[in-house]
Amino acid sequence: MPEWRLSRLTAADIEQIAAIDCAVFDRPWPVQTYRCEIERDDSLHAAVRSSAGGGSLCGFVFSRLHCGELDILRIATQPEWRRRGIAESLLIHCLTRAVQNGAARAVLEVRCSNAAARALYAKAGFTNAGRRPDYYPETGEDALIMARVL
Repeated sequence: MPEWRLSRLTAADIEQIAAIDCAVFDRPWPVQTYRCEIERDDSLHAAVRSSAGGGSLCGFVFSRLHCGELDILRIATQPEWRRRGIAESLLIHCLTRAVQNGAARAVLEVRCSNAAARALYAKAGFTNAGRRPDYYPETGEDALIMARVL
């Protein structure tokens, strides 16, 4: 039996989403942003839940579909659940759903220093498409723009 399963995010997940976001990112989103993303018609989002213990949240992804393009906004895995294929499964799920909804391209921004995330995106077919200087205000670090044709 797999140790986790893919499902949809719901408003009931917001507390767990916030906890993962705080554990993973220097600048977590405001709680209201999670609610708005879950309720948006153009939002493609998903969760990975543990199979045991009531299905606690292990990871999540938020993305938006607009004018034939998927914009991956946030993907995160609870630190103790990393290196088990969760982020890759979330990413593939989003890309598959985007294609089903007519998207032709996917884009995202990632920290230049985040080698693990960049490797994940490269494995999924993303390539470097540009740079956003000083994108991360807390550090002044640039963001690498990565994109792929769907």
